Amino acid sequence: PFDYRTWIMTILVSIFTGVIYWSMCRLSRDQECRFNNPTQYYYLTALAITGHFEFKPNTLRTMILTLSIAFWSVLLIAAYTANLASFFIVENASTLNINSIHDAVHQNRHICVWEGTPDDNFITSAYPTYQKFIRFEDEKELFLSSAGLSKQCDITVTSVDAWNTYEDQKAVNKGCKL
Repeated sequence: PFDYRTWIMTILVSIFTGVIYWSMCRLSRDQECRFNNPTQYYYLTALAITGHFEFKPNTLRTMILTLSIAFWSVLLIAAYTANLASFFIVENASTLNINSIHDAVHQNRHICVWEGTPDDNFITSAYPTYQKFIRFEDEKELFLSSAGLSKQCDITVTSVDAWNTYEDQKAVNKGCKL
């Protein structure tokens, strides 16, 4: 979920913090802070970024540095978690975003309607010049199933009462993931 530039910046911050911690330990008189191998400071910084805090600061300077890297690590982990959750939600989001007939007309969608019903009369009078209405003459159950299954319809217009009656019937609502 993070961009490659964020990962590069994370690596650079880790290395830079290791260098700063190493230089602070070299300047201090604390023998417990000094390691023979400088790569151990980078290792401690990498551990801190993953949430495992192994620093042993004894001076005020190293305490401030370790506090700042700990705070930065918490922010990084929280941002990563939020981005990962957002990534999964966006990946599964619907691509069809229609909240009204006006939205469907504005997006130039094919709209299926049962011919001769009040729904047909309403949208025909509301949008008399719209050319992408597809009218079905079948009975209601057949209309709902054939309109939904045919690839020519983007949406189907029906009454709430008809929807409530037929929404749970597999013959009508095949393949619907609502």
